[in-house]
Formats: sequence, C-alpha cells, structure tokens
Amino acid sequence: MSYRPLVAVVAYLFVYTRITPHNEFQLIRDNDPAAAIALGLSLLGFTLPVVSAIAHAGNIVDCLIWSAIARWEEERYTKSDSYRVEVKTPEWVARYLEGRAEWRFPILNGIVETPQFLADGRVLDTPGYDRSTRIMFRPRPSEVFPAIPLKPSRTDAILALSQLVEALNEFPFASKRGDKLLSSGEAAVVAAILSIVGRPAIKGQVPMFAIDAHSQESGKSTLARTIASIGTGRSAKVTLLPAMTTRCASVSSPSP
Repeated sequence: MSYRPLVAVVAYLFVYTRITPHNEFQLIRDNDPAAAIALGLSLLGFTLPVVSAIAHAGNIVDCLIWSAIARWEEERYTKSDSYRVEVKTPEWVARYLEGRAEWRFPILNGIVETPQFLADGRVLDTPGYDRSTRIMFRPRPSEVFPAIPLKPSRTDAILALSQLVEALNEFPFASKRGDKLLSSGEAAVVAAILSIVGRPAIKGQVPMFAIDAHSQESGKSTLARTIASIGTGRSAKVTLLPAMTTRCASVSSPSP
C-alpha cells in the first residue's frame, strides 16, 4: 500500500495549516524562508516517528490513526513500575539533518519572540528570518507589538521610557526618583531589559544584574520575571542562590 505515507502527510498538512495563525503556503510563495523552514521541520518531525507506524499499519484507517497520535516518547522506570512520557525530538535527528550537507539549511543563530536591536542599527521587528544575523523572529500569535519609528525623536524615547517604567511603579525600590525620570533602582532594571533586547547588537559580554532586598516576600522574584517577560515575552524560571559562605564571599569580593 504505497499510498499510505502520502495520505498521512496530506492529512497532517491539512490539519497543520489550519490550526496555525499564518498562511504558510502564501508566505512561502512570498519567498519567506522562515515559513518554509518551520513547515519543513514540522513535517519532518511528524514523518520520522510515524514511519514505523505506517509500515505496520494494516489499512488506511490504522495508518491515519497512528499518524494522528505518533509522538516521541521515552520509557522511564521506578522501583516497582514503568511509564512513558513525551520527550523532545532526539539529537540524532538534528545530527542526521546536519549530515545531509546537500540540503543546504540556512544557519540559525537564534529564535526570538520580541523585537531586537541589531548591530547595524536596525530593529528586527518583522517576523521571519534575518539573513544578516541569522536570527528568526517568530512572535507568538497573541503578541502585537506597536510600530517603531525609523527615526525616533527624544519625545518618542521619553514616552516609551515612561510606558516601560509604568510596569515598575509598585516595586518598593530603595532609591527615589525625586525630580529625575528614573530612580537608580529603576534605571538598573531598564538596563537589564535593554541588555536582553539589545543582546544581538553587543559583541562580547553583557553585565550580570543582581536583585537584593532587606527581607523576604519583597518582590525580588516578581521583578526578575517582569524583566524577563518584557525582554523576551516569557516569564523566567527563578533559582535562589544557596546561603552565602565564607569561601563564596571571598571569591566574590573584588581584589584590593
């Protein structure tokens, strides 16, 4: 039954192109490489695990059922039982693709979901693959970003800053604004956010930002998640440092 694989692929493409927010085939016709890469890798991720199911299916109905439920799984064990969990696509798939040099996949340095500053002064705010930086901008369907002026004025910058700082109004920073636009604490938070969105434009390291407070439940973790949400579009996992030790303190102290 040589037509079974073709039926499964057609069924997958029919479902995939209707549940995604973009018209993949129109984007491909418009010469958008990001859409072609995303669709191709999605199709590859579907076909590889379902190959065995197709080979062992007894009829077209079995083939479609197995194609619909196929996924990468891993069997794990406890002392008295075993269970299966869904896992990411194995590394050997990536190595297999890498070994197919004749396929000429574009090099991908990263995938971002928020606009980014680039080293040449541009702002990456158009969804798709940027050939110069090899970064793919794929915003989530629920995210709508305002248009960014090509030549923003000082007034535009101050307005944008005020909107950004509005998200920080309820955090109890030790420093106060006074007659300034920002307090020193707010300025550090803005710098942390800009370090994220401007990372592709920075050659070398960026500063590490530490958040401290005089007591627990003061908003440190919430502030860290706020920085990550604004900079990346997603919340961050917060990990607490272990209790300070003498050795740790000595290593962290600057040289005299």
